[in-house]
Amino acid sequence: MKLTCIVDNYVEEVGFWGEWGLSFLVESQGRQVLFDTAQTPEVFMHNVKALGLDLSGVDALVLSHGHFDHTGGLAAALPKLRRVPLYLHPAAFRPRKHLTSKLEDIGMPISREALEAALDVRPEEKAVEVVPGVWTTGYIAERTYPDGGSKGLLAEVDGQLVPDDYADDLSLVLDTGESLVLLCGCCHAGLLNTIAQVRRDFGRPISSIIGGTHLGMSNPSAEYWRQIIAMLSDIGSPQLYLSHCSGFEASLVLAQAFPGKVHGCSSGRVLRLSAAAG
Repeated sequence: MKLTCIVDNYVEEVGFWGEWGLSFLVESQGRQVLFDTAQTPEVFMHNVKALGLDLSGVDALVLSHGHFDHTGGLAAALPKLRRVPLYLHPAAFRPRKHLTSKLEDIGMPISREALEAALDVRPEEKAVEVVPGVWTTGYIAERTYPDGGSKGLLAEVDGQLVPDDYADDLSLVLDTGESLVLLCGCCHAGLLNTIAQVRRDFGRPISSIIGGTHLGMSNPSAEYWRQIIAMLSDIGSPQLYLSHCSGFEASLVLAQAFPGKVHGCSSGRVLRLSAAAG
């Protein structure tokens, strides 16, 4: 199994561009899954070309949630994707806002109608096998631990703006054989809630966790850091490839707790995943 970070906030080497956003390409058993499309068409397509990727070979598209920094490259990707299935939670289509000194639109910059005209849109709350070896987590139903929220994030529900419950947040579960890899977009549902659900639903060891964990945006308390370290220890101290919204504090805290297990995963990085090492 091969995993390519198309876009992240940072870059792996000269020639790639970075922006606040995330996109990955997953290759499993001869099939390709595009996971999120970053924030802008320009950065997304620049890195697609820099990596030598052909989006016409993509077999499925998955959106982790409906925020602009994970869906902004959609307009550029659609002409290449040839009506492939699009998997996402139904709530991803909700209008989203960020309230600071003003109200900013942070939802998908493309309409549901445009997506349905170009793709085979498959809204689904439950876990789905997208291609062999690649599953969505589906809706993260039990949220015992804190979610990956931020102050001022709102969603429009029944015509009213309310605090976002991040119902649409999902991750991917990659089956490498004997173990699983958890690939997160933003983990608004909460990293520990997501890990707990994967453990319940799949019942297999997690060898790596990759992508955005939102730990850099949700200001974890000392107690939550203890819970994070305890759960990661309990599942066998997986390799951690942190991206996007994970933050420098997460890299520092987790590198101290798990020496040699914490890595970056920036624009242009390619990971080859195995059952043993992740």
